[in-house]
Amino acid sequence: MCANTNTLKIVAVFILSSITISESANILFLLPIATKSHINIFNSVILGLAERDHNITVVAPLKSKTPLKNVREISPVPFDIINPGFSGRDPFERRKEGKIGAFLSWNLTFIEVASDMLYRNEEIKELIKTGAGSFDLVVVNAFMNHFVLGIVHKMQAPHMYVATMPALNAQVEKFGLYFPPSFVPCSFAAFGDRMNFKERVVNFVAEHFITVATQLSWVPYLSKLYQDHLGSDVPNTYEIDKNVSLLLMNSHFSLTYPRPLMPDVVEVGGLHTRPSKPLPNDLDEFLSGAKDGFILFSLGSIVQPKDMPAATSKMFLNVFSKLKQRVIWKWDGDLPGGVPANVKVAKWLPQQDILGSIFALWYQFILHQSIRTGYLND
Repeated sequence: MCANTNTLKIVAVFILSSITISESANILFLLPIATKSHINIFNSVILGLAERDHNITVVAPLKSKTPLKNVREISPVPFDIINPGFSGRDPFERRKEGKIGAFLSWNLTFIEVASDMLYRNEEIKELIKTGAGSFDLVVVNAFMNHFVLGIVHKMQAPHMYVATMPALNAQVEKFGLYFPPSFVPCSFAAFGDRMNFKERVVNFVAEHFITVATQLSWVPYLSKLYQDHLGSDVPNTYEIDKNVSLLLMNSHFSLTYPRPLMPDVVEVGGLHTRPSKPLPNDLDEFLSGAKDGFILFSLGSIVQPKDMPAATSKMFLNVFSKLKQRVIWKWDGDLPGGVPANVKVAKWLPQQDILGSIFALWYQFILHQSIRTGYLND
């Protein structure tokens, strides 16, 4: 009897030692201002955490087409408010000003509208009332969303950023990091990492102008947006960001330029890529005949068909017609004149599936640059 009792005790010890205790975290994602391509980056993280049974609350301009397990979605700012703010006036005219000129002429009043709509939203008010201890982590879109730091302060939880493009010095200095402008090009300057003296001077001025403007103008401007709703006793963005824990940066050294990093600034380029799926029949047939390869041409979700001048679209069609490669053009609109036989126009394209297909042994792609061209968005 004693032997049986000891055996049971041993078995019980082994069973108990094999049990792992897991705990679900409550995580808040704040990206009330975001484009569709930005949301794609976040969705990879959100879905991964939700599949591991963490409780996720997402504040974003677009909701998922189907409800997601363990995910609560709040959309206080409609995408129709945000998209014109990102695209602004005619993007083809803005391009003539250069990256820095376009940046300086950007009308940012849509941020004020978005902030006001966010803090007046009843679901957000209830969220803020839950206060400290409601969330274990807050994840913030690093681009144009610092007005949500008032919520971060109210939650009294660790916070981190996800940058959907290579970060600026103004974004990484809070981590004790500095990108030397002598060889790390500013995201708003059209330079590579091999700059001549003049380009290095311009790059230096651009980086430091943005850093100074952030401290003197951007910080008080964004801080006031949430202090108007939450009270002037809430610290400014600079003070709140002294406690930031991590930055995930949508870049990769193989596709951008070498830059020094700290342990709490992590490159995660390609995070949202996935194995390709079979192509629709029409695309499969079109690409199977591309003996000389193909070109994928997409301007993303920001540039609208109506914005492209007819002369520009004619120029593209004329050039494409002279190529031996076949061309797939993501375009939701009318094109002047006939479409050449080697060109296929579609309102939507499964980009990851196309470039992951067996036909993509030889291809080129022309994509907009707001998200790095190597990290493809559907």
